[in-house]
Amino acid sequence: LGVMNTVLTESVMEATTLPRSVASSTYSGVRFLGGAVAAAVAGPLAEAFGAPTPYWIGATAFTVAAVIVLVNRHRLSGIGHEVAEDSVEEAELISAGDA
Repeated sequence: LGVMNTVLTESVMEATTLPRSVASSTYSGVRFLGGAVAAAVAGPLAEAFGAPTPYWIGATAFTVAAVIVLVNRHRLSGIGHEVAEDSVEEAELISAGDA
């Protein structure tokens, strides 16, 4: 989960033209609010419609998200390509500062 969190966070940061601080706070807000709502809603859903219901809703949400990512994959195709150049440049600047 930690690796996936890092990968998804970096992907979100690179997939937008917003400043990193705005993209990061928005992503974190959506993620934490979603987790809070899911925890509060799962119990009543299971009680009203049966224990498997929250799992089916989660599976449906995952499927919808996967379809959205697949449909918009052209927007994500550049992720990781610019980072290598920026990372090399950043490393050179850090090394130059250490010298």
